[in-house]
Order: sequence, then C-alpha cells, then structure tokens
Amino acid sequence: MAPKVEEEAGISEEALLEMTEEEQMNALLGFGGFDTTKGKKVSGNDIGAANVKKQRKFRQYMNRKGGFNRLLDKQ
Repeated sequence: MAPKVEEEAGISEEALLEMTEEEQMNALLGFGGFDTTKGKKVSGNDIGAANVKKQRKFRQYMNRKGGFNRLLDKQ
C-alpha cells in the first residue's frame, strides 16, 4: 500500500489542520525554503564554459576604392 502524502512530507495531520490552505499546499509540495542566489557564491557553479558565438566581420577584397592590391582596412 502506498504511503500517505503527509507521511512522505513529514508533516502531521494536526499541523496540516492548523495551516491555511496555501501553507498546506506549499508544505505538501515541498516549497518553503527557496531564496535567491543573486550576489552569493554558489559552490560547484565554477565548472563549465559558455558557448559564445561572435558575429563575423566580413571585409571586401575586390571592387574596393583604391584598387585590389593594397592593405585591408582595419575594422
């Protein structure tokens, strides 16, 4: 037989009856201890890399003002 939801969450029936409906739902679903990590050091978060794609810069080689055989403009 499957265990009751209250037993899985570790909450007694008396405690559930004292809570509001919203608190009961949060407790049964496991919500309640969330906080933001903005500006905080998170352990294990220093592994990995970002795949940043740069936009290509195309330069014209032919049909340029000044002719074909000259240095390319710096961009």
